[in-house]
Amino acid sequence: MMLLSVAAAVYLAQLSLLLWVAYSEKQFHHYTAAKAATSAGFLLLALLAWLTGSRSLGPRFWLLFGAMVLCAAGDVLLGLANNGRGVHSKTFLKGLVAFGLAHVVFCLFYAALTPPGWYDLLLPLALLAVTAALSKRGLLRLKKLKRPAFCYCFLVGLMCSMAVSSVAVAGLRGPGNLFAAAGSVLFLLSDSIIIFLYFYIRQNRWMRFANLTAYYLGLLLLALSAAF
Repeated sequence: MMLLSVAAAVYLAQLSLLLWVAYSEKQFHHYTAAKAATSAGFLLLALLAWLTGSRSLGPRFWLLFGAMVLCAAGDVLLGLANNGRGVHSKTFLKGLVAFGLAHVVFCLFYAALTPPGWYDLLLPLALLAVTAALSKRGLLRLKKLKRPAFCYCFLVGLMCSMAVSSVAVAGLRGPGNLFAAAGSVLFLLSDSIIIFLYFYIRQNRWMRFANLTAYYLGLLLLALSAAF
């Protein structure tokens, strides 16, 4: 566990560096590289947690890891969009698709532990309704990304709902489920913020900080869940 703790500390240092780059006008051209390095960090953490932990996840680990690989791909694509043509570019759409696929695989990861129920649809439908209402009122500038954004909101909510359900159904046996569920909740928080970060009619500087922090801490917890 000492090695895993050191790796987690290095990862947090990477996150701090990424946040500095994100808010530095002189260094922002390194944003994609900084995101890629931090994302590589959570992939290495997940592998290290798996190799040094109890391996109680069994084959489910590869679903978790596969979803995280897709997240890393999405990170790079969104970084390129930020350093390039922006939100309404094809690169951004590809990043959104990568994250959408990641959420599908995360859902499969949770479904392998506890089968989904009708109640898992409540949160995603609520998120979809809120996003649609904000878009209709002109508070979100989704343009061509309207349908992809709606699909993405649904998948984000479904992933979080299934994560919480897995804890409720499987119980509090060991910290692994709790880490994974907490990571998914932070992921939901991050994705809720990202809608406003990129599409809200008014931009606030704190949003990028909140989005990146919630996202990368969520991935940290998901990676560490593989150790238990």
